[in-house]
Amino acid sequence: MPLTFRGLYDRFRFAGQMMEQYEDALEVTDVNDMVGYILSLTGMSDLQKLREATIRFVLEQNMPDGVLRLPKEYGLFIVC
Repeated sequence: MPLTFRGLYDRFRFAGQMMEQYEDALEVTDVNDMVGYILSLTGMSDLQKLREATIRFVLEQNMPDGVLRLPKEYGLFIVC
């Protein structure tokens, strides 16, 4: 099961619990900003092994309309 807001809700659900989810996403229009951010993640050693051109290519493939959308999961668990 993925470690997502929805995944946590499904895994730990019990009687009287509800979930309110807030849909949101970061929209990046300048691929260079995202490439720079990825290359700055020193704790992500596997990413550091990739060439800048490879990262740029993968990001651009996920920007069909010129916008890279990165979903964010926020929400609230309510127990009655």
